[in-house]
Amino acid sequence: MNAQDRLLNFLQQNVSFECYWKVRDRYGHELSKQDVLTIAQDCSNRIPWGRYAGFKKLYEEVENE
Repeated sequence: MNAQDRLLNFLQQNVSFECYWKVRDRYGHELSKQDVLTIAQDCSNRIPWGRYAGFKKLYEEVENE
């Protein structure tokens, strides 16, 4: 599993269903690196505080990929 998949899985497990799928549906099934980062940015304010460090690490992995 690559960094983008790990970040998407993290978001799916840690943000509201509505936020994740509403944003994800805009992009369809083939997501570019920028699409994944945009989804992450759009949902980042929904991540529980205790999980934010994990999110930040995954986000940076995708940026640097």
